[in-house]
Amino acid sequence: MSGDDFLIDDVEVSSASDPSGQPPWRVLVVDDSPDMIAVTRAVLDGCRYADRDIQMLTARSAAEARHLLERHPDTAAALIDVVMETDDAGLRLVTTIRDELQMRAMRIILRTGQPGRAPERDVFCNYDINDYRLKNELTAHSLYTSVIAALRGYAEITARIHAEQEVLLAARSKSQFLASISHELRTPLNAIIGFADIIKSQGQASDFSQRTLEYVVEILDNGRLLLAVVNELIDMASIDAGHYHLREQVLAVVDFLEASKAAALDRANAAGVTLTVHASEQVPLLLADKTALLQVLDNLLSNAIKFSSRGGTVELSVVRSADGRPTITVSDHGIGIPANRLHGLFRPFTQLDADITRSFAGIGLGLAIVKGLVALHGGTVDVASVEGEGTTMTILLPQERLIEGAVPPRRSNAPCSPFPHHEHSQIMNEAKRHLSSLASPR
Repeated sequence: MSGDDFLIDDVEVSSASDPSGQPPWRVLVVDDSPDMIAVTRAVLDGCRYADRDIQMLTARSAAEARHLLERHPDTAAALIDVVMETDDAGLRLVTTIRDELQMRAMRIILRTGQPGRAPERDVFCNYDINDYRLKNELTAHSLYTSVIAALRGYAEITARIHAEQEVLLAARSKSQFLASISHELRTPLNAIIGFADIIKSQGQASDFSQRTLEYVVEILDNGRLLLAVVNELIDMASIDAGHYHLREQVLAVVDFLEASKAAALDRANAAGVTLTVHASEQVPLLLADKTALLQVLDNLLSNAIKFSSRGGTVELSVVRSADGRPTITVSDHGIGIPANRLHGLFRPFTQLDADITRSFAGIGLGLAIVKGLVALHGGTVDVASVEGEGTTMTILLPQERLIEGAVPPRRSNAPCSPFPHHEHSQIMNEAKRHLSSLASPR
């Protein structure tokens, strides 16, 4: 008997235990021939891979195999005979494993003694298997190497799946932490802003000293700045966790752009920057989330104003691209962005450099939020910039978001707030009632 000849054994199921404490690799052998099961056992008996034993499970039919796999979903590899209770029982079992049991990581080796009933090329093309062997060509060596290769593949796949799950879990935990902390901060911040705003308005008509009013204005300004940071954290956490849901409505583009301009006008005037708005007649109406899109434009306009020189101009426009897509553009003629910083511009907490970080407020979430909100609309954001000459941000939305052949609704003179926070309104009303109670005679 040569070294590649098989030994025969009558034992059907092995229950190997590993003294190292590591769980064994489970290998399922499905064959209606007791001799083939015994031969396979003889080859694998005492084998180890990656310091773990190999436990062999056996089944004489596809039905028995399914029962075993339901009990042992961590089975690493299966050697399956094609012809058993039916001519295609093994092939049907492969489909069951992949589609019904969803065991994608398990490695499958088909073995057949009747290749004419299952041609190799057809089987590989039509079934999700990892190896195909003829029984009369199998030797102890080739069977051993096939099983070890299958275990190696299973180990690599499961390691990758585990790593991906760890990354997702870490991202989810981070998002939940940021959302929890942000919500805890936002309520007291709204109260601080509300009280400071009321004290400022009442103090201007009373005998408050100028220094006191300056302190109140500082509290108000810094409170609003901190609230903006907290809101960015909440938005970023919601987008990362997949919890941000669009509330779509039909938007009149002209009114929408004017609202964006009005929201940014005070900042532009304070910076000595001129804002211009242009809306093409080819884009009268858009289907979008109003709050999300206004936030996108507010972030882009804020950056454009922030990095523009006094006397500069920032242009906001909506046109239709050559391929029919609605295109929103925000352009400035400011400091521009170095070419080597463009690639990471939309990553969270990314800022241009230390000097800019010190000169301008912000934590580097604005553009990451822009990218996330635009992606939720099915669009993309492109940037073109020349250092020292300016930057152009371009939002390309899907063509289906353009509503054609419709007349925009009549414009309203009612003010449009880009970020309506009902919590802020509630805090303001509560603050007014509280101050009124303090001012009333006891």
